[in-house]
Amino acid sequence: MDIRRPQNCKWAEPTLHQPWPFWLDAWSWPWSCCRGDVPRPLGTTDECRECVMWEERGGGAPVQAGALVGRRCGSV
Repeated sequence: MDIRRPQNCKWAEPTLHQPWPFWLDAWSWPWSCCRGDVPRPLGTTDECRECVMWEERGGGAPVQAGALVGRRCGSV
């Protein structure tokens, strides 16, 4: 049974990974839907459960929001 959520949707990405000025909203909206021309911040992850455009992310583990990568934080 697949649970529809942004972590395993092909079109969802962490808002923090979006270009400026979209990443500035990452605190309020950690996930964005990138299907279309402009990323759309998701107000709640419940939107993904009922989305007709939801597609399963292929090839690997789900994406995690807020993953820190760098010398001090280690690698993901």
